[in-house]
Amino acid sequence: MLIITFSHPKGGVGKSTLCLNYLVYLQKQSKDFIVLDLDGQSSISNINKIRATNNLKTFNITSFKDTNSFVNFIQTHSDSNIIIDSGGFDSAYNRIAVSMSDIVLTPLSDSPLEIMRLVSFDEILNDIEKTLRQTNPNFTLKVYLVLNRINPAITKINEILEPFKDSKHYYFMNSIIRDRTLIKFSPANAESVLEAKIRTHSDIMAKNEILSFCNEIETLKGALK
Repeated sequence: MLIITFSHPKGGVGKSTLCLNYLVYLQKQSKDFIVLDLDGQSSISNINKIRATNNLKTFNITSFKDTNSFVNFIQTHSDSNIIIDSGGFDSAYNRIAVSMSDIVLTPLSDSPLEIMRLVSFDEILNDIEKTLRQTNPNFTLKVYLVLNRINPAITKINEILEPFKDSKHYYFMNSIIRDRTLIKFSPANAESVLEAKIRTHSDIMAKNEILSFCNEIETLKGALK
């Protein structure tokens, strides 16, 4: 079993969009997985309803009324591959999801406010790690940051990375996802970029960037085996 969580302490940052694209990527590879929707906005669940209406292949999605049922589900599905779309805020659900995950993925844009929020999120990760080390002294938290919604004209990536250089929790993925029209608007039809019609050079770049991101996740998974 592997648990992958898409997490961010702030809503509206493209987390669920990345999650949707990865789910379709897994579908296209005929991989079995379960989706857990912990997002208060139920973004993935709502997209799934539209997919059913549009005759697109749907996902096996579960949500929970309380944290106990969430933890119990994880413990009783130890043979399943689980993808979690967590909420855009600090909550008991999200802390549990992060602590139980094999891979945590967090999008990061070049927005100063978003960068500040993730710097603060590092303190939350410290709290989670400190608590879990009481029972497991060797426990460490890793969060993989993927540059997302980056202006295609921006080339000085190091300026975005600089505030995180001293963090012991954050690791930057090689993939960079730019601010592309296809990525932004394909969820309106409940589609992944991998399902949408390709019309422009920007669309081609969008598809390539999403594929690069998804392939890199598979590489991370392979390193855990």
